[in-house]
Parts: sequence; structure tokens; C-alpha cells
Amino acid sequence: MNTEAEPEIGKGRRDDIEEEDAQESYFNFLEEYKAKHEDDNEDVYEYDEDGNIMWTWKKVIDPLTGIDHTNVDYKPFDKDLYAEHEEIAGLSPREVFELRSKLDIRVYGSDVPRPVRRYAPCLLVIL
Repeated sequence: MNTEAEPEIGKGRRDDIEEEDAQESYFNFLEEYKAKHEDDNEDVYEYDEDGNIMWTWKKVIDPLTGIDHTNVDYKPFDKDLYAEHEEIAGLSPREVFELRSKLDIRVYGSDVPRPVRRYAPCLLVIL
């Protein structure tokens, strides 16, 4: 008699490799659940390749009511926000022309602002 344990003949199954693991069990459950609830038309879900639900519904957002701005009394607002820095204001017309030529700046129109050599004078401090 052989003392080593031999697999049963005719069993045709190896439990060590054929048992269902957690992931396979989950996917089998999803397939069974989809098949069982295919006829439920109340909630329609779409699934991605991993079996996760992709939400197909969208939240309904109520539109905002229109505002007639002609009837609103707004406080006066100064739109002229640019105040030329003294370094820029101190440039002579010749210096302005030379700086524009050097930087290849072309401007058209009336009352065109002077070019800026450095960024620091342009910083606006809001208190």
C-alpha cells in the first residue's frame, strides 16, 4: 500500500487551482445580477470595463432668473484704473520713440500709453 496521498481518480478537478477567488466571484455576481435585473426598466445603469456603475443621470439645475440692470442703482465706478508711474511719465518723447523702436513696438491711435521698461512700476497695490 502506498502511503502518499494520491488524488482520487475520476474526480477531474483540482481544488487548489479551480476554486473561485474573490475577484472571479465578484464578476460572476455582477453577471448574475445583470441577467436577473435586465427587465427592470426603472433604473438603467451602464457599466464600465471593471464592472463599476457609470451614472447616466444628470442633476437638474434650475436656471437663474434674469436681472434687468437698468432698474438697479449701482454705485459709481471709476473705470480708469491705470495710473502712470513717475518713472514712465518721466520719459521724454524721444526716449519713448527709441524704446518703441528698440522693442519693435508699433502702436496706433490717440493717447497711447508709454512703453514700460520694467515690470515693477506696473504693479498695482490695492488697499
